[in-house]
Amino acid sequence: RELNSHIKASQKQSQMELFLLANKDNPNTKLDLHYLHTADAIKQLQQFISQRESMARTSSSGLKSVEVVTGKGTRSENGKSRLRPAVQNWLEQKNYSYTEVNCGCFRVVIKSDK
Repeated sequence: RELNSHIKASQKQSQMELFLLANKDNPNTKLDLHYLHTADAIKQLQQFISQRESMARTSSSGLKSVEVVTGKGTRSENGKSRLRPAVQNWLEQKNYSYTEVNCGCFRVVIKSDK
């Protein structure tokens, strides 16, 4: 059990490092959720959207939308994305307006007034 916990923690750390690397050169209006499991991706999405909403409220940045990359799911089991429908469901539950940029990316309208 202890070894299994250690392996899972190590895998999670590796995934987070890959996620951070994937986003390192992105503009601050784009979040790439590749490499994350669904629960971790939703946490990162919540944090990202919340930060961008704060920026939109406190500055005159003109920030209106962000891009959220989920990927197509081609490397997922059965070639079906789990991440994309989970992100879409979260956006709908939180009443965010969004459009599909392509089958692996959403453009989400930022709420600047709460």
